Amino acid sequence: MPDIVAARPAAGAVVESSWGQQVHDLIESGGILARTEFTAPVGITGTTEAAATTIVTAPAVVLAAPAILQIEFDCGALFPPNAANGSLILVVFENGVAVGRLNAIQAATASAGWIYPGGAMRGRRSVAAGTYTYSVRGHVSSGTGTVYVGAGGAGAYFPGAITVRSV
Repeated sequence: MPDIVAARPAAGAVVESSWGQQVHDLIESGGILARTEFTAPVGITGTTEAAATTIVTAPAVVLAAPAILQIEFDCGALFPPNAANGSLILVVFENGVAVGRLNAIQAATASAGWIYPGGAMRGRRSVAAGTYTYSVRGHVSSGTGTVYVGAGGAGAYFPGAITVRSV
């Protein structure tokens, strides 16, 4: 039986394939499938989950196979309504349907200017092949809550964002 010898590419050579390019692209992107940033604070006035105020929406993600997705939301700070027990709740929506809460804050008394740290919030979803659009929305107990973001720079918050990753 003859020996089978595979040719080794020369050092620095680029070997291309459709599958290899997809893996390369995913590694280079850090697994990011969709991302949207926003730089203006958002006032939250919706008082139920069904009527929640849209904060940010990611571009649609098209999946050819089942996947585990991580939906991330970043913001500088959260401000609940200025009322005793005033609450602000952040929810992830998938194709217009609420699929889980990211965060909930509540002021014990009238918030009188209390601002809560924002930071990064994450949730994971196991999904089938298909097209998915994710958004983060907020609702309050009454009044107005605020999600604070900015353009970055001295004395300003970083931009907020929604990021959808493959994990």
